[in-house]
Amino acid sequence: MNSELINKIQNYITKIYKEKSPDENIYHNIYHTTEVVNVAKELGETIGVTDDELEALIIAAWFHDVGYVEKCEGHELASSAIAREFLESQNYPENKIQRILELIKVTRIPQRPKNLLQEIICDADLHHLGVKDFDVKGEMLRREIEKYLNKEFSDVEWLRNNMMFFKHQEFFTQAGRDRFEVQKNINFNKIKEKLQKAEKKKKDK
Repeated sequence: MNSELINKIQNYITKIYKEKSPDENIYHNIYHTTEVVNVAKELGETIGVTDDELEALIIAAWFHDVGYVEKCEGHELASSAIAREFLESQNYPENKIQRILELIKVTRIPQRPKNLLQEIICDADLHHLGVKDFDVKGEMLRREIEKYLNKEFSDVEWLRNNMMFFKHQEFFTQAGRDRFEVQKNINFNKIKEKLQKAEKKKKDK
């Protein structure tokens, strides 16, 4: 694995977020990106991918959301363009660039991975559904989406949207399920309870 290149990419992405990330990006920022990199690396190592495959995963994870500094809708294409420009400047092989761009683009919702590496990065990107501080991350995402859409969600609206998303999301790899599925189910039940309370409160008004 080319550690020197990955360090360059980490510094490059960090600099972009620091200099260009708009205030609206409360959730999709360098902290989320770093978490996705770490989880992608963890899952890749657990599954036992090759060094070349792990390199592709880590590079794609660093670039996967950087397009958010330009736009929300279609950010995957913007991320891919930024990745291509940088990797070409480093004389990175075209076949490897193509694989990385495919890994970036597959993170688009709804996720439809076609191979193991794509499954890993998809699991890493949505791992927050299965972590203990999901409430905090979910609230950050809520505020970000509200800013982009210029609207506020009621608690009932937001919780219903969360319920639907949880029902349709799955972790694709066994390693992802082993790592995040139990906490994801706990988080889902918490959302369900909150929704019931919010609906009752709305009805009682």
